[in-house]
Amino acid sequence: GVTVESRKKQMKLLYGIDAIRKKFGVEPHQLAEYWALVGQPSDSIKGVDGVGPVKARDLLVAVGSLNAVWDPKYRDTVEKVCGERTAQKVLSPESREAAFFGKRLMQLPSPEPCPGWILPPRNSLQYRGPQEEGLNFLIETLGIIA
Repeated sequence: GVTVESRKKQMKLLYGIDAIRKKFGVEPHQLAEYWALVGQPSDSIKGVDGVGPVKARDLLVAVGSLNAVWDPKYRDTVEKVCGERTAQKVLSPESREAAFFGKRLMQLPSPEPCPGWILPPRNSLQYRGPQEEGLNFLIETLGIIA
């Protein structure tokens, strides 16, 4: 599944594969590309001017990937999906840069464990008192004089 965070509603939702397909109309592996096209202001992802949820879905379904949107062999398909005028904006170098920057931001690792990660045993996370070696390293690194 994929976790989608809503800052406005202060909640996190876990979408399964079928739910992603139903809600967004794309495959789970395309979700970062979908958001890169649509934009996500709360995550500082600008998106591509003229592309909303429907056009993003239709583009990814028609051409398969973000890379293909800017592949010259798919230009006619992009124009058909977006219309000629919007396609000019979409195919601009600025839009390409915004989309790929957004995709990179969407793919940054989450600070939270994802399902399937192997977590250390709970007892290994217990406090065991000060660790002299670690404290000495920290004191030296920060330049603290004791």
